[in-house]
Amino acid sequence: MTWRQRLTRLGKPLVASLARVVRGDAEGGALPPEPSEAELARRTEADRSTVPTWGIHPSQIPPRVELLRGRSSIELRNRRRGVARHVLIGYVIVVAFSFLTRDDKTAVALVAVVALVAGAVVFGRARSEWTTRSRQEHAAGYTVWREGEVRRPQVDPETGFEIRPAGAPQLTKREEAEALTRVRDIARHLERWRWR
Repeated sequence: MTWRQRLTRLGKPLVASLARVVRGDAEGGALPPEPSEAELARRTEADRSTVPTWGIHPSQIPPRVELLRGRSSIELRNRRRGVARHVLIGYVIVVAFSFLTRDDKTAVALVAVVALVAGAVVFGRARSEWTTRSRQEHAAGYTVWREGEVRRPQVDPETGFEIRPAGAPQLTKREEAEALTRVRDIARHLERWRWR
């Protein structure tokens, strides 16, 4: 077999697969349908970044604080509140079920009281955990809380970037959300450039 015959034999499957891809009938089936205008608008809005496409000047990068290891006090509070909320919902369901079924009210009342006490214990323990963590953060020289302490800088609990300098007035919820979006975009941008 000559080299031309070998090349033809090897080239035909490649040419055929490229033709299928171009036509849209590749191995996975037809190409996906074009996204709608609403889907394109949603994707564009979600992908929009506060960092310009040409990058960021080093003077625009806010100071970064070395965060304590583990979860921040806000994460601990939100997590424990979620657990307490689930216990409370369970308590309401048990009480409502007891009145609807008209079963033995003492047994149902006992279960409801136990559920309520368990929820109170979980919430009480959680409060002490996030209060302790908040004190540790203050001792480290920063806070992650929007309200309260203004003598320390407020930082993003994920990236450690400062979103409010020490002594500045408290941020509103909207200002905090905008600042968090900005510093997280900066962190993603810096992470991308770190690996180039």
